[in-house]
Amino acid sequence: MGYVKVILNSYSSLARIFIMLKFNQVLLIDDDKINNFINEKIFKKSNCVEKIHSALNGEEALAFLSESTDGDISLLPDLILLDINMPVMDGVQFMEKFREVYPDAKTAVMVMLTTTTTPEIKSQLELHKVSGFIQKPLNEEKIKDIVSKYCSL
Repeated sequence: MGYVKVILNSYSSLARIFIMLKFNQVLLIDDDKINNFINEKIFKKSNCVEKIHSALNGEEALAFLSESTDGDISLLPDLILLDINMPVMDGVQFMEKFREVYPDAKTAVMVMLTTTTTPEIKSQLELHKVSGFIQKPLNEEKIKDIVSKYCSL
């Protein structure tokens, strides 16, 4: 999934080793360009991802995944943060298609919840092996929690 970055700190006579977990790749799927922009900035500031991509709806995201992986599931992002309410293809439709096209994917898919998310939608998403739910807005603390839970060595 992720990888370990080792940083040597030589400020003292004994070098300290800091281990930082990072995702190789994260995909943000949200129809709000401003949310994508802000979330990218928060991820970059948190220094927990090498590459970050965004898509404005599920259809655009599936096209990106198809082009960037050419069917090789090892090239899928480690984490997908998915909005539910989007035009063209919403979060539930994306999950259905994602699990159909990539049934063996190990990608952690987190659904970003809004106050308009109904229990019915949550149960539909759980059927498609959603890794978890996170309440909007995203912040550094929530990213740290996601990294500690879903970024493995």
